[in-house]
Amino acid sequence: VPVQSFNLSENGFLKSDIQHLKTDSVPITHPYLKVINDQISYEQTQETLITKEAFPSLSVLGGLSTRGNSINPDGSMTPGLTSGFSNYANNYLIGLGLSWNISGIYTSSLGKRRVKQTIKGVQAKYDMQKLQMETALSSVNSRINQQRIQLIQNRLAEQESRKAYDLYLVRYEGGLISLTELLQIQSFLQIAEKEFIEAQQVLWNLLITQAEVSGNFNYLATQFN
Repeated sequence: VPVQSFNLSENGFLKSDIQHLKTDSVPITHPYLKVINDQISYEQTQETLITKEAFPSLSVLGGLSTRGNSINPDGSMTPGLTSGFSNYANNYLIGLGLSWNISGIYTSSLGKRRVKQTIKGVQAKYDMQKLQMETALSSVNSRINQQRIQLIQNRLAEQESRKAYDLYLVRYEGGLISLTELLQIQSFLQIAEKEFIEAQQVLWNLLITQAEVSGNFNYLATQFN
């Protein structure tokens, strides 16, 4: 099988100099919070509607009546089949109507108390959700800072292992050391590279968690261009 040599370029999402975009607070526009906030707005609207039930309602009434007859303007009768649909006469009716359900005063008061309790419950849910998200965001920010330090250390260890391997490779090619010694150094280099990659993976997982909690994926989206 013919083999062609090729080089793998460093992927944009495996950068060793990842810039941490720190976010201190969760915005109120976060989808999780927006759903709860919309529920609060809905309950407040319900409270406004229930309040209006205690007041009387005013209605405007209007009507129009149109009918035809077979009497001509001169008083003569038209015996035709369609005569009843000619010579229209129109009547109009306009009025105001006022109605007041007295029991609505009591039921409105009960409904308002019920809705107020619902609003308090949803508001408490909103505050709890926001507090949990801000706590999680603070925790992930701290872990990201620690992981960045760990990533730098792993990067240095990988670079030192690569320098040692290159040095031993030169000595092996010069016949100063055996193949076994070179393979041992190579295994150390592979372990260092593996630990560096795993540290990068942990960091990116933390960055994804941070983006989810903060609701801001702009930084991650720009890393894959």
